[in-house]
Amino acid sequence: MIGKNIKLPEMEKTLIEKSQQNAWLKFGGVDFLDGFLTEWDYKFEFIEFDNLPELEEFFNRGNWAIRSGVVYGPLCFINQVNAGDEWWTLKLFEGGRLLAFESISFKAVIKEGKFISYMERLLSANYEDCKNLNY
Repeated sequence: MIGKNIKLPEMEKTLIEKSQQNAWLKFGGVDFLDGFLTEWDYKFEFIEFDNLPELEEFFNRGNWAIRSGVVYGPLCFINQVNAGDEWWTLKLFEGGRLLAFESISFKAVIKEGKFISYMERLLSANYEDCKNLNY
């Protein structure tokens, strides 16, 4: 298995709470208003990666379930479009500040051969850089 279940239940709780600020992910959100499946069919589920090649393989393979989350170091990506590749991007900073700052389609990044460099830029970006989308 690539990735592993997230080890920190408190982090998972924090991410679910933060997701309630996202109309596509929150309980009672946009994607579930008129759908034939209920939002309870899609629980939040997070896995953690500790190396970039495996993470790239995961994104390249695709994950189509909304509310599927991936954690890599201080970064978290949560799929916000059911049957899609649109990952709400968050970063945890010192002091416990969690910033949601981007939406990324990883298939396009991988296709361009820029996954590793893109991830390195995200990892090295500070709070202001992320907030201003300057990374």
